[in-house]
Amino acid sequence: MLFKKDKQAASAGSEKSLQEKMIEKEEAAATKERMAEELIQGKISLFKNPLAVATALVAVVLALLHIFYAYNGVIEAWSLRFAHLTLILLMCFLMKPTGRASVKQKPTIGTVWDLVAIAATLVVAVYIFSDIAGFQNRAGMLNKMDVIMGAIFIVLVLEAARRTVGKVMVILCLFFLAHTAFSNYFPGFLNGPPSSLKSIVNWIFASTEGIFSTPVGVMASYIFLFVLFGSLMIHTGAGELFIDFALVATGKMQGGPAKAAVVSSAIMGTVSGSAAGNVVTTGTFTIPLMKKVGFPPAFAGAVEACASSGGQIMPPVMAATAFIIAETMGVPYIKVVVAAIIPAAMYYWSIFKMVDIESYMQDLKPLKQEDLPDLKAEFKEKGHLIIPLAVLIIVIFMGMSAGKSVAIAIALIFIVSSLRKSTRMSITEIICAFEEAAKSAVPITAACAAAGIIIGSLVTSGLNIRLTSIITNLAGGSVPILLIFTMIAAIILGMGMPTAGVYITLSALVIPALVNAGINLYASHFFPFFFGVFSSITPPVCLAAFAAAGIAGTDPMKTGFESFKLGLIALAMPFFFVVNPALLAQASLPICIKEAFFAFVAVNCLGYAIKGWWGKSSPHGSGCC
Repeated sequence: MLFKKDKQAASAGSEKSLQEKMIEKEEAAATKERMAEELIQGKISLFKNPLAVATALVAVVLALLHIFYAYNGVIEAWSLRFAHLTLILLMCFLMKPTGRASVKQKPTIGTVWDLVAIAATLVVAVYIFSDIAGFQNRAGMLNKMDVIMGAIFIVLVLEAARRTVGKVMVILCLFFLAHTAFSNYFPGFLNGPPSSLKSIVNWIFASTEGIFSTPVGVMASYIFLFVLFGSLMIHTGAGELFIDFALVATGKMQGGPAKAAVVSSAIMGTVSGSAAGNVVTTGTFTIPLMKKVGFPPAFAGAVEACASSGGQIMPPVMAATAFIIAETMGVPYIKVVVAAIIPAAMYYWSIFKMVDIESYMQDLKPLKQEDLPDLKAEFKEKGHLIIPLAVLIIVIFMGMSAGKSVAIAIALIFIVSSLRKSTRMSITEIICAFEEAAKSAVPITAACAAAGIIIGSLVTSGLNIRLTSIITNLAGGSVPILLIFTMIAAIILGMGMPTAGVYITLSALVIPALVNAGINLYASHFFPFFFGVFSSITPPVCLAAFAAAGIAGTDPMKTGFESFKLGLIALAMPFFFVVNPALLAQASLPICIKEAFFAFVAVNCLGYAIKGWWGKSSPHGSGCC
């Protein structure tokens, strides 16, 4: 009888638990429905603002243009690049209005300049597309109107760079333009014959040697598609799945939330490749959790900043720069991805190790089981969203081109996400994803186009031919000094421009000198790339750390210095693979494995040294390794 009562009680408890779960599920569905309704209402209200409507419209056209190109590929190269950059310029002048934080705010006097810039962009576009075949046939023999339109377009690119990239890039562009036009007035090795406006416009605008050179070409061909892929993945809810997986995988470890930040940012990096994007996506969840278990706010922000910055070296997306590296080197993208595997693993392991040591030093406890998400239920609900990412990685490693690979993955997102109501995207959500992708692409494309002005100026003036020997002579023929010059230049440039801009600028200025000095080709290109990436965690201007500090509610500079300490391995790593290219997979597999093993031991030792954790109290016994 007693057994029967116990059984009935257990059954009642089970039914109650089931009812509670059903209620929770209904509440969650209602909340999501309400949020979706608010989102739709918010988007509808935008129709009261014509500029906001225009922003959404341009974003949709931009996304559809690239999707069409991905599946047809019938657009001529210069035409595609011009169309892409024109839409990006329109997007820039709409999303970065003068004197306002957003187009949703009331117009100001600065709106007049925005409208002038938009009108000028449209005028140039109409002029070019009304007779694009004739314009291309006149390349090298431009008429007066061609020169005027080209000059206007160059000014528009500089204005877009000023709004999104910063003054450093614009100043560099203006210097090289001035040198090209007035090189007879410059002293020493900078002295040379001046170029006419017609010649400058011809090289920088009408050819594929300037604005529309490889960087913008790669951006138009497939980088934007990868940005769109990441945006669509996040809008399906895949980002939440990645974070929950990281929490379950590491939550029961000491310092679990910080390790979850490392793992989730690494996973997000496979689709995002944006330091700031990763901080905002994962940091809003992981930073409060880190603070909750006892990590100091500055350390919590630093962990997220470092982990998010590493997304730019995390295969297979690796931010925009990796695609530009592949095109510049003239190698398949898969080779660049393979070269990045060991450095990316070393970097994330170093942060993971530093977090591990800090956890033991602070005597922090793991998360409780009730604080962890239900991963089984999450996978049941959203597990199918992994398919597009898995297919993308597989087809890239099978040797398929980056453009075709991401086109297939984007198609799979639409198919797979529609399988469940909870992950199905509405038209409004798709438009939002398009808009976010377009906004993310603006600073990258602006940096690529502005860097193209520098490249075109060097080609026009002929300085590019002399520059390699000049830089080598300045370094006195010393490879270490040349590397230090490159490191300083990359970090300084990284304070004012995105990684793509840093790499493209240095690829024209110093990378040829590195190659001529006998440094391995991959190491020569990865060296400035890495320093450009990790300038975001290097004081005094460390944007990823500042963004994380805002979420952590702590001093930005203190977070910056904590980030610098945590990411110190990143600053040493480029010197490692210059000395030993096997760390970039530039050797046989057994040698690469051996060198990677010793490198990981060195990373462990460096972690203990930086944190000052020695002796028997070490989390893994005595000794530093």
